[in-house]
Amino acid sequence: MILYRPVGTEELELIRESGYRKFPPRLPEQPIFYPVLREEYAREIAGRWNVKYNHDHRGYVTKFEIDDDYAGRFEVHRVGKSCHEELWIPAGELEEFNSHILGKVQVICEFGTSGSGEREGACRCEEMASWEVVCLADRPEMKDRAARWFHEKWRIPLAAYLESMEESLTGQGAVPRWYLAVCGESQEIIGGLGVIENDFHNRKDLAPNVCAVYTEESWRCRGVAGALLERVCRDMKERGIDTLYLLTDHTSFYERYGWEFLCMVRGDGEEELSRMYVHRM
Repeated sequence: MILYRPVGTEELELIRESGYRKFPPRLPEQPIFYPVLREEYAREIAGRWNVKYNHDHRGYVTKFEIDDDYAGRFEVHRVGKSCHEELWIPAGELEEFNSHILGKVQVICEFGTSGSGEREGACRCEEMASWEVVCLADRPEMKDRAARWFHEKWRIPLAAYLESMEESLTGQGAVPRWYLAVCGESQEIIGGLGVIENDFHNRKDLAPNVCAVYTEESWRCRGVAGALLERVCRDMKERGIDTLYLLTDHTSFYERYGWEFLCMVRGDGEEELSRMYVHRM
């Protein structure tokens, strides 16, 4: 099986130190190693995510081959469009995975450096650099617009969002709190999430809850949701909250950001059970 792995400069240096034979161990907060099945998808991540977030604004696409029989042990996850397919390897099995790499890891594309890669990478960097994650507490003038945006996505009464957001602006506690991904000078809302005590379910002891996670369809697979989740976890930890919970029907999305399935819970007024995830900082 041919696989691709988008990497930054630091990870590439560790690959180089191994003689281009293996990928470095995952960090504690990275439970999954996920090479991708399509070069197109790998180029998208390297040219957008790595160029934007790495300190040197460089991204690379690596290509390697893995033994077919061994690769068949792992699940393929589709995380967006049809080309957005990833092979998920638990971090603890990465060393064995490396031993099944056939030949060497090749670097087939660069972004943000010289030649055509520089032009393509720079273009994508400029495209993505115009968005950022902000806390509503720092943009109180956006309260009404944010409440309408969440209401349109989730059909929860507008008044409920306004009440929670007002409390987040005037209250002294860490919760509730609301976050937005905004784009350009117009501050167009392209994504968002909140933190509330309970996301309408019967396990009141599992609190607080990350809720209303949403990214506009045209902005998906560009790191928006990941940036929102990273920001909220960091902020909550700074405010003394080291465990967060999240109710969802997704079965494979949040694991890649360090969340773990905890149990099934019943949403208020719902017949079917939903999945509860936990994130411990």
